[in-house]
Amino acid sequence: MSGVAIDVRGEGEALVLVHGFPLDRTIWRGQGPLAGHLRLVTFDLPGFGDSPPATPGPGGLGRYTDVVLDVMDRTGLRSATLCGLSMGGYILLDLWRRAPERVERLVLCDTRAEADGEEARRGRDQGVARVREGRREELLDGMLTKLLTAASREDPAVGGHVRKMMARASERGLVDALQAMKGRPDSTPLLSTISVPTLVLVGSEDALTPPADARRLQSAVPGAAISEIPGAAHLSPLENPEAFNRALLDFFAQSPIGCNDEA
Repeated sequence: MSGVAIDVRGEGEALVLVHGFPLDRTIWRGQGPLAGHLRLVTFDLPGFGDSPPATPGPGGLGRYTDVVLDVMDRTGLRSATLCGLSMGGYILLDLWRRAPERVERLVLCDTRAEADGEEARRGRDQGVARVREGRREELLDGMLTKLLTAASREDPAVGGHVRKMMARASERGLVDALQAMKGRPDSTPLLSTISVPTLVLVGSEDALTPPADARRLQSAVPGAAISEIPGAAHLSPLENPEAFNRALLDFFAQSPIGCNDEA
């Protein structure tokens, strides 16, 4: 995992940000102003951005959980506030299952706890087939309409950036992630065990994990808060970073914990 690309900015309490599929750490560029308040840790999952694909071996969602824990170790964090977008949220729920002592606060963005249903699993398989057959553009172009609002898709600073992230993803990275998401377990029974301050964030126009689903997720986590990000679809931190950042800072202020212990 030494090849994973990591950026650390700012000082203070650590916020580890885990990107979604098929993106990379630059999805969090709009969170740059938070470095004036927090220590931001962003990184590329294997096969995305500047990180090479994982070496052959046992796959599954747990491989990505291992990466998050390794990044925390390498940046000297025994524990931290963890924020995951979409697939990043799946990973963080798995991390809570395996290593809850590493989590100080939890932020779940535009994500869900349920496992894939039959239709979604078929969609993952079709995506894998498209990538392996050299038709990755079909997969990625089709996703774009689901990830962003119409206005965001037409905005070069948003839609253009998402297209660049997608283009940087390796074929192995795409296939590994699709298969991991297809095989992930149902984390719904886990939600009632979450005992750290938790915030659910969702774009007001998110069609993939809509606000109604986010409210069900929030209600299943004891004491969790929720904030709807206006004018955003599935990529709320990129589409409306001001509202997203404000919600995060309010969450930190309302759930004080103190500075992170360093390893």
